[in-house]
Amino acid sequence: MQIKILKKTRIYHIVFLTLLIYLSVLFGKIFLQFDDYGYVSLSYGFTIEGVTGSKYNLYQLFQFMGEHYIHANGRIIYLFIEPFIYMIGGLRLLQFSAALSITVVLYLVFYILRKILSLNETETDYLAVFLVASFGLIGMGYYKDGLAWYSAEFLYVLPAIPFLIYAVWLYHGEKDQWIIGVVAAFFAAWSEEQWYCALVVLTVSYYIGKMITREKISRDHIFPCIIACLGGIPDLISPGIHERLHSPQNAVYLSLSFFPRLMKQIFPVRNKFCYGDRSYMLLFRTAILVFAFLIFIKSKERSLKIIRFIFFALSVAFWLSGIGFCFSHTYFNICFDVFFSALVSVELIVFFVRENLRMIAAVTVAAYVSVACMLFVPEHAGRLMIPFVLLSYIILGSIFIYVFREWKRFYIIAALSLAIFASLVNVTHIYQGYSSNYQTHLNNDRYLKELSVRILL
Repeated sequence: MQIKILKKTRIYHIVFLTLLIYLSVLFGKIFLQFDDYGYVSLSYGFTIEGVTGSKYNLYQLFQFMGEHYIHANGRIIYLFIEPFIYMIGGLRLLQFSAALSITVVLYLVFYILRKILSLNETETDYLAVFLVASFGLIGMGYYKDGLAWYSAEFLYVLPAIPFLIYAVWLYHGEKDQWIIGVVAAFFAAWSEEQWYCALVVLTVSYYIGKMITREKISRDHIFPCIIACLGGIPDLISPGIHERLHSPQNAVYLSLSFFPRLMKQIFPVRNKFCYGDRSYMLLFRTAILVFAFLIFIKSKERSLKIIRFIFFALSVAFWLSGIGFCFSHTYFNICFDVFFSALVSVELIVFFVRENLRMIAAVTVAAYVSVACMLFVPEHAGRLMIPFVLLSYIILGSIFIYVFREWKRFYIIAALSLAIFASLVNVTHIYQGYSSNYQTHLNNDRYLKELSVRILL
C-alpha cells in the first residue's frame, strides 16, 4: 500500500504539502488583531445580550450577524466563518483554517491551468513550483493588511475558493453538476463587493466569447449564472453598507460629483496597483516584460511586429519605473502607469482570446475589474488588491507555461532557481518578523484571558 502511494505521489503534491506546512507554522505565530477581537467576542460595533468574552452559542452568533447586516455591512457569510471557527476550535483552528484556505486557492489556480492548458507531467510539476515560489514573493504589506489578518483573510481570500470552483464548473461542468455551479456561484457572489463584480464580469465575458464563436450554451448553465449575477445583491442593498458609506468621514468624498470623484481616486488606486507591494509587482512587471518580448519576436507581420516592439519598449520602461528608474514619482509617470496598465490588460486579453484560452481571458477581465472597483470606494486599503493578486496567478501561470514551451530548459531552470531563492529569502524574513513578536502576543493573549476571568468573577 505504501509503495502504491509513493508511486502516485508527484512533485506537485510535495510542493503544495510543503506550502501548507509552511503556512501552518507561520500562522501558528499569528494571533488575533484589530477587528478580530470584535468578531470573536461578538462585539464589533454592538453587543449581544448574554455573550461573555468569546463564550457564545450559535443562536447568539446568528443574532450578531443580523445586527451586523443592519449596522455594518452585508458581508455576513464570510464574516460569520471567523467567529464560528473560533467558537468550535479556538485560535488554533482559526490559524490552520487560514493556512488551508490559501493553499486551496493556489491549488485551484494550479488545477485550472493544468486543465485548460493541457499540461504534461513535466509542465505540471514546474508550474506547481512556479506558483508556490511566486506566492512566496508576496511582501509583508499584503500580510499585515490582509493575508495574516484573520477578518480580512476570510473576507478577501476565502471567496476565491468558490469563485475558482465556479470557473472550473463554467469551463467543463457536466449537465448533472449544475448544483456545483449554483452553490459555488452563491458563495462567491454573496461575499465581498469586488469578488461579486469579478464574478459577474467572469460570467458575462465567458458567455460573450461563446456567443461570438456561436457555441451552444447549455440550459443547465442558466440558473447558476443567474445566481452568479444576482447573488451579491443582498450585500449591496444591506442597510449597514449604506450607513457606513454615508458616515461623516466620507462626507467630502460624497460631496463630489461623479467625474471629479473618479479623477480623485485614480492616483491612490494607481499607487496601490503599481507600488502597493514592490516584491510582488516586480514579479508581475518581469512577467509582462518577458511576455512582451516573446510576442514581439514571434510576430511575423511587419505592422504587428512594430506594434509589439512598441509594447515591449513600454514594458521595459514600466519595469524600470518599478525599481526606481525612469521618471519615477512624476506626473508623467502617473499617466504612464495608468495608460500602460490598461494597455497590458488589453494585450493579455487579446493574446488569450487568440490562443483560444477563453476562460483565462475572462479571468483576466475579472481580475482587472476587481481593481477598477477601487475607483468607486472612498478608502483604498492594501487588502483591496488581494482579489487581483490571487487571480493574477492564473495570468502569471499562463505566461510561465507559454515561456516554458518556447525557451530552452536551461533558461527556465535558471529563472526558476532565482525566483525560488528570492522567495525563500522573503518568506524567511516574514516568518522571522512574526516569530519575533510571538512571545509578546502569547503574553498578551494570556493576560487578556486572565482579565476576562476577573471581569466575569
